[in-house]
Amino acid sequence: MTESESYWLSLVDDVVSITQPLRGGSELENEPAWVNKLTYEFINMITPKMQLRAGARPTPDKVGAIVGSHWVQMAQAVILSKSPKPATEAGLAAFNMGVRLGTPPGGFDVEAVYQKLPAVRDKICSTIMRVLKDRSLQEAAEFFRGLGRGLSQNERSLVPGFKDGRLQYTPKQFELMRRIVVYLLARHNWRELDQLETSQQAFEWFEKRLPEPILGNDPERIRKMFYRVGKRFRKPGRLRRITASSMATIDPSLLLRKTFVSTSGNSVRRTSAS
Repeated sequence: MTESESYWLSLVDDVVSITQPLRGGSELENEPAWVNKLTYEFINMITPKMQLRAGARPTPDKVGAIVGSHWVQMAQAVILSKSPKPATEAGLAAFNMGVRLGTPPGGFDVEAVYQKLPAVRDKICSTIMRVLKDRSLQEAAEFFRGLGRGLSQNERSLVPGFKDGRLQYTPKQFELMRRIVVYLLARHNWRELDQLETSQQAFEWFEKRLPEPILGNDPERIRKMFYRVGKRFRKPGRLRRITASSMATIDPSLLLRKTFVSTSGNSVRRTSAS
């Protein structure tokens, strides 16, 4: 690793350390690779430029985009904190459910985090200005170009409209919120999900915690989500094809009780009787 790469990687570490109070005191920990990948995808939904993939070189431009994305995330949090709550009973119940599902198992003091926000902003500003003193004009220019790209992301992408006591999401916002809730719930409870053997079990786990409008009714969606992030489940068993030569080993009374048998050529196809 070059001296330049070491510097920019250390700056990312500094930003992570500075924003630690905004995570409610929870430390980043070593987690399975699929959880890290899921976290990357979750962050990418909110601020697409806030990512430094494993193995990617920490260039001034990329690090600048990451720092800018941190700033946009903080702006999103402030805007959402000031948004009015739904006035209807059903809307308020859905809002409270979203807050509960989005809260880490260990709890999260939102008010305490917002009180720490000004100090965190000041430290990030100091880190940004330090670049002008520490690096060459060329590297500083690349960093601030990346910073501008990070800051150009829409800070209101998750903020719904509000009319007659109701939150009004655009179809695009609602679909994004659906995905965020599923990913966030998986992120907070990865230890439970890591113990499951099949994607069907994972879908049933989500079914117990999310309403159908958020989760949907397609188990394949959950399977694909886990497949994308590298989480592999045990493949479900498949029916064994029964040939004529193996029929001698099967109890005929069992066939009569539990199955209908139809023959085609030299093979037998078994269909469940229901």
